[in-house]
Amino acid sequence: MSLPDVQALPDARGVALDAIDVEGLHYPVLICDGQGREAVAQMTTSVDAASNVKGAQQGRFVEVLHAAFAHVSWVAPDERDLHG
Repeated sequence: MSLPDVQALPDARGVALDAIDVEGLHYPVLICDGQGREAVAQMTTSVDAASNVKGAQQGRFVEVLHAAFAHVSWVAPDERDLHG
């Protein structure tokens, strides 16, 4: 006996989702300020889903984040900007 792949079936409910989120994601970053300081960024990832889509694979959010951060350098702001 095999189970039907219900995820592959079309969604006939017609309900769009405004936001599918992963909140409070902690992600390590390296601050490119010449000192090589490390920090942890806290972020939220979100995506909309059309009415014909059942949802989102939230683990994919982290995969996309890893791919994006591979091409980004974070530069620390001038300390004067942080303290007025």
